[in-house]
Amino acid sequence: TKSSSAGTATRHYDRHWTPVHLDIHVVDIDAVLEKVRAHGGAIEMEFRNQGPMPVGFCCDPFGNGFCVIGERG
Repeated sequence: TKSSSAGTATRHYDRHWTPVHLDIHVVDIDAVLEKVRAHGGAIEMEFRNQGPMPVGFCCDPFGNGFCVIGERG
């Protein structure tokens, strides 16, 4: 996508480094990860049994990364 009608730069929505790290703590991790997929996001990695809480490493359709963290098991 062009950045503006006057410019020549093209926007790229590939996965990229995000200057802010966002952790979203949720009750129902399965429902939230399904919503991420349904709205065009991606689940890059899931950890269900490693560590104290389940977590999904996600990105939105524009390549911005964030984590969804479920309740302790």
